[in-house]
Amino acid sequence: MSYFNYPMNLKTTSVLIIATFIVIYWIGLVEIFLNAETSSDKLSIFQNWIQLLVNAISLSVIVCCPVSGLKDLNDIRRLFDKIDKNLRKMGLKINWSIHNFFMGCDVALTCCFFIYKAVYEVYVLVVRHKVFGMLYWAVTYIPALVQSIALCFVICLLTAFYLRVKMMESAFKSQQLRFNKFNFGAKIPDIKFFKSAIDEKLFEENLFNELCDLGNSIDNFCGPIFLASITSIFVVTTTQIYYMYVLIESKQQESLGYSAWTLGV
Repeated sequence: MSYFNYPMNLKTTSVLIIATFIVIYWIGLVEIFLNAETSSDKLSIFQNWIQLLVNAISLSVIVCCPVSGLKDLNDIRRLFDKIDKNLRKMGLKINWSIHNFFMGCDVALTCCFFIYKAVYEVYVLVVRHKVFGMLYWAVTYIPALVQSIALCFVICLLTAFYLRVKMMESAFKSQQLRFNKFNFGAKIPDIKFFKSAIDEKLFEENLFNELCDLGNSIDNFCGPIFLASITSIFVVTTTQIYYMYVLIESKQQESLGYSAWTLGV
């Protein structure tokens, strides 16, 4: 039985939870837009709205992908198991301790950063100085957290896929015991279980096809997540840099008695 063959009621519950989360988030976003201050200059308002909308769209895409891509996720798990079984037949062993160490560091650093970010922003910007309300902080914080978790998951999948590709490549090229610096310390022994050159060729082709199918499944599942996250990060970063540039230019012009931006707005 497939790991992702959940009962229908569990799938329905997952869809309802995600749909409820998205609806609540968009309601909070609309609430912020309706209660937004109009005293700020047009640039800051425009920049703020762009960031919020892009983050909201990115968040919606990311949280919907696990539900819409359950088939691809099931194929990824199945192909990983199948490829690992074939690699074990060849006598290949992976040093998972090193692999897990790097992945654990990635996840731990991400979690520590966002815990620090949450505590600092809530205390300094919301509680102490009251720069903005808790609702605005949550609407801006949640997309960044979800995007980081999603990108960590994508990186873990790509790293695991790359590891198996390098193992297969090293095995069929070297045909001898050696260490490869690109495969996290995986040992590559001789391949001696083939009865003939034809069997070896067929096995190699099957393993290559499985790796191609795995790559396609990872691309189908992680593609929208990666695209939504990177697009959101790029748009938000670009608008913030442009806003800071215009603000600095305006301050310099104000020292001369006028502001180029205020003349435009």
